[in-house]
Amino acid sequence: MLLIGVIAVRPPESAALSLPPDLPAGDRLREMLPSRELEPVNFGEKALDTEKYANRRAEMWDLKRIWYDDPAGVQVPDSDEFQGDESAPIRDKGATHFRSNGQLLLEPKDHIKERLGYSPDLGDAHALTFAISMDAISRQADDRHRRRPRGGGTSWMAA
Repeated sequence: MLLIGVIAVRPPESAALSLPPDLPAGDRLREMLPSRELEPVNFGEKALDTEKYANRRAEMWDLKRIWYDDPAGVQVPDSDEFQGDESAPIRDKGATHFRSNGQLLLEPKDHIKERLGYSPDLGDAHALTFAISMDAISRQADDRHRRRPRGGGTSWMAA
């Protein structure tokens, strides 16, 4: 229940929330946020960029990898559990690799569970933050800002 509370409070009102379709708390989240757009994300479905990625899971994890390479740096929790989950997939034959057609395929989650003895759920949760294009959300916010009436009103900034 704590996680749902954090999710419910943190995102800006304009953001859609992405969540796994089989999330047990998904129905409760929909009850708590009736006016919010919730977008189920199936990790195994077709990637948005089918030339680069074999599925959505590989796409989101790779977008996360690219985010980590940001020259300005990034901030993540100083937690062994989180950092362990983030580095759980490995590159090897039968693990994370590029197919002959150039598509990235991430190590299957079942292999990770078998190899490490646990599921990288925090890594998957973080990957979900890359399920929705932030460019699209920014454009949506810009459109709302442009439609807002200017001048007059009761705003302290109104001229």
